[in-house]
Amino acid sequence: MGYEEYEIRPIEDSIPCKILQGIRVIELTEHVAGSMCGRMLADYGADVIKIERPTGDPWRYVGANSCCPIDKDENPLFDVLNANKKSVVLDLKTQEGLDNLEKLVQKADIFLSNNRLKSLRKMGLDPERMRAKYPSIIYGLITGYGLEGDEKDEPGFDSACFWGRSGFMRDMPIEVEGGYPLPSPTAVGDSTAGALLLTGLLTALYQREKTGKGDFVTVSLLSTAMFAFNSMMVMTQPRYARPYPMRRDEIKPYVGAYKAKDGEWVQFAISNYKRHIVVFMKALGLDAMAEDSRFATEESAREYWGDMVRAFEKQFLLKEADEWVDIIRGLDITCCKLPHFRDLVNDKQLWANHNLQDYVFRNNAHCVMPCPPVRFGSTGGMYIGLAPALGENTEEVLREINKEI
Repeated sequence: MGYEEYEIRPIEDSIPCKILQGIRVIELTEHVAGSMCGRMLADYGADVIKIERPTGDPWRYVGANSCCPIDKDENPLFDVLNANKKSVVLDLKTQEGLDNLEKLVQKADIFLSNNRLKSLRKMGLDPERMRAKYPSIIYGLITGYGLEGDEKDEPGFDSACFWGRSGFMRDMPIEVEGGYPLPSPTAVGDSTAGALLLTGLLTALYQREKTGKGDFVTVSLLSTAMFAFNSMMVMTQPRYARPYPMRRDEIKPYVGAYKAKDGEWVQFAISNYKRHIVVFMKALGLDAMAEDSRFATEESAREYWGDMVRAFEKQFLLKEADEWVDIIRGLDITCCKLPHFRDLVNDKQLWANHNLQDYVFRNNAHCVMPCPPVRFGSTGGMYIGLAPALGENTEEVLREINKEI
């Protein structure tokens, strides 16, 4: 999608955040989870130095399979995870590379990695050694399956560790003949794990202010999945026995999505059945159902959910999605038209809350980038700076540390 397809908005009211100014982070990460954590630290003002192999983080090249450019001047899938950072190329297969990394770590507040633990141990970068040598450092590690158990050394990717192991893909299938598990969205679990690790790192920074001591902070994709899908994990246990996968008539008909006349879908949620169900049914043109005693309470309606679904489906086909949204929101009921991913760049609510920014690449191409979801009253909308070209800051950073030591 070209920038001509959305309105370019000024960013004068977005400023670089400096809350973590003075905090240095050495980021030895690849792909998404660790990089997202590092990006948020950089967004908050930390000096984040991303260590890359001579060929670069493999995520620099993933856009080639996703309809995105991977040029040094325009690489949107890499930039969205690595904005505001510096890039230093080190060959950690050589002693020189390891020595330079050691010098960087000596001056760091946080060391961040999503490498496998056995690989970190081989390089002498494991948390036990690092924390013994640098007691004040905060060591952040993202793993696939955790630090213990039979799978602790297995490679971890979000499609398997987060979506696959959470139960989501097995219990949310495409219900058609020859159905299959819902394909996992790209890197959502990775991004969630990175954001959760950030909370731990900031907590450890606060603790260090009081004690002077660093800490080891870790999160796994698997533990993130269990935390994120907590409701489903609890309600499906034998004690409660909520069925999954569920048919449409096994889900509350008044919390869901329905297709409108124009083929778009409307999502709504009635949280207060007693207050809203009658006015909602009447708004749909279901006056008889609104007066039917079978639907008077949530308890009595439970037996007739299938009837409600079929009636709602029929009525929603009478008007276009935007019409239904206006009607339902007028009843003070949560409601939206389900957007396509491509629609998000024009979402006025996101722009109004500084959740998006017009991002200009080095070649002057434009793209919409998501801003950090957390806002600070002292900063307003936060400015997203450029992501670094591969090795862009190597000479500058190595010259600096060799002067310092």
